[in-house]
Amino acid sequence: MIRCLSKFSSVGQGLFYKGVVQIYGREFSFVYDCGTDSPQILLKSEITRFCDYLKYNSACLDLLVISHYDRDHVSGLEFLFDNINVDTVVIPYVSPKERLILGLKNREKPLSYYKFLSDPVKYFISKGVRQLIILGQNPPEDKTSTDDLLTNPDEKLDSESVGKVIIDLEDDHRLINRIRNEEPDILGFNNVLFKQHNGCINFYPFWEFKFFNNKVEEKKIAKFFNALKSEGIDFTCYNQLKKYISKGRYRRVIKKSYKKIFPDINDTSIVMHHGPSNQTNFLLYTDIFTENNKYPMDKKMSLRNKSIVSSLSTSLINSYSTGYHENFLIFGDINLNKNLEAIKKHFRLDLQKRLIILVPHHGSSESWNLELLKSLRPTSIWIVSAGIVNKYKHPGVKFINDFARYIYKSLLWSNETNAIYIKQLFFKLPIWKITK
Repeated sequence: MIRCLSKFSSVGQGLFYKGVVQIYGREFSFVYDCGTDSPQILLKSEITRFCDYLKYNSACLDLLVISHYDRDHVSGLEFLFDNINVDTVVIPYVSPKERLILGLKNREKPLSYYKFLSDPVKYFISKGVRQLIILGQNPPEDKTSTDDLLTNPDEKLDSESVGKVIIDLEDDHRLINRIRNEEPDILGFNNVLFKQHNGCINFYPFWEFKFFNNKVEEKKIAKFFNALKSEGIDFTCYNQLKKYISKGRYRRVIKKSYKKIFPDINDTSIVMHHGPSNQTNFLLYTDIFTENNKYPMDKKMSLRNKSIVSSLSTSLINSYSTGYHENFLIFGDINLNKNLEAIKKHFRLDLQKRLIILVPHHGSSESWNLELLKSLRPTSIWIVSAGIVNKYKHPGVKFINDFARYIYKSLLWSNETNAIYIKQLFFKLPIWKITK
């Protein structure tokens, strides 16, 4: 029997998605993003509960995926590393110039955040991770994600191999050459891997994690830095950029140029698909339900909560049980209007499955594309993670209106007061013959 337990935690305006896959007494744990703009106590409580479970059942967190570097997705990293060891971390490659722009975008944050932005690779290495995987920004001539690893139905598996983690991602030589020019010191770490998003990480042979990471429009970034140059600010080396990111007085100097040109750095945001490696397994059921905590709502929160619930009353659900197979498609803050076709091409076969989907960018109207809703199976389950009250007004009006039109769609909302649990059980593994 395979069991997968996962949870979209009640952290408000941010994301802390966690889970464990259990098979024959072996367990694989994972986290996707770890941050919030809401009170940090919400996130710390969820991290503490998960780390206590992991320390009781295993030695470490097996996989941490950070989709991008906005603070509402990374604010809890320090607390996470203080409470648990992490084996493998997956991050996108974000150049020093892009990180500087992020520092300007995320203004008036704690100093620790800017130190993280100044050198994220050094940050993760200093936390003792066994290996750090950096995903490059793949070129337009991208390939479709790999099919399931088990292609031979008569393949026999040695019992010693079951439960091992296999990194089956292609090396990214373009990325290595780029880093050699931009941040050559990174190449000195033996435990840093430079990978494309083609392939997967496999909890062999039962569960796999696939990724998508797009190519950022370099023209926008070049335009921004040309504007800075016209102001008399010229970055001649990348070590200077790290200094500008971490020092507040430098960030204030170039804020004026930033406001004129606003590159969408959320485009550098890893999308993750995960689920069973072989689709011939029989799924007994998937159970989805919400947990309501006692986080106090003020009048403003209560009014907005009531308004959104009223708009989506035909779509919002509290629990759901199914006898069908479910896979997960987890979006960070990626902009679907720019990347939807590339995502559909990359995950072509996986998008034909029945999915549990995290709505991109907390339901932001600017990042939402109705075509995603139309193109996936109508029986898919959708989850939006957003604070009840937030300065961005997520989920946006466009997303709410589009979803309200498709009343047969099922939507759950993870916020300060609601967490979403998903429990899956798989029985009968007829094609896998494990030898003694």
